[in-house]
Amino acid sequence: MKGTVQTTRKSIQNKRAKTRHTSGTRGLHDIMGIFNSISGFDVNTISVPESGTTYGEVSTAGIKALYEKFKVYAPLVKCPQSRRRFYDLGSGVGKVVVGIATLCPEFDCYGIEIIPERARLAVNAVGKLHSASLQRRIHLLHKSFLDPSVQIRDASWVFISNLCFDSETQGAIATRLQELEPGAVIICSRQLPLSQTQFTTLETACIIPMSWSNSSSCWIYQRV
Repeated sequence: MKGTVQTTRKSIQNKRAKTRHTSGTRGLHDIMGIFNSISGFDVNTISVPESGTTYGEVSTAGIKALYEKFKVYAPLVKCPQSRRRFYDLGSGVGKVVVGIATLCPEFDCYGIEIIPERARLAVNAVGKLHSASLQRRIHLLHKSFLDPSVQIRDASWVFISNLCFDSETQGAIATRLQELEPGAVIICSRQLPLSQTQFTTLETACIIPMSWSNSSSCWIYQRV
């Protein structure tokens, strides 16, 4: 009888977990509908050097994959309340920021974008959200993520789409990431020149679907 009860409880727990997973994914797809009429591709980028203007987006499936990886390497229980922060460095029109905020209600999510038009479109997109509580957890900055005034130290999760950045920008990003506290996880679309004494490489070919390929691979690091 005891074994039967335990089996039944486990079955109920599995069903509940599956329901939460399905509901979260469905909710993400519904919310991402706000971007159906918003595009960050055809915007004026004349004010920014060419190396910083090449644009791509993480797909909805890719956002879910990012979230799952962050949960594995920096689970909520290991993130102090003061560091329950996600940062997208180069956030475009805000898709990843909105997506992670949707999937992880315990986190505040920050998007840093240097292109004025994309930053404006991101603000417009967030304004379309029907949930005031979701809006309050989304913070958008129209700045360079290399600007010293941009605070990233309190991040537990960081995403950077750095595939087309030049070596100088890559090096500057690596320097900025040294500000992170131990345990912070970084997922990026290209290898970064990070110190092996300060960062551990967790994965080198993590598949995260992007606008240019459903089999795009990312690097994952953790601050030590």
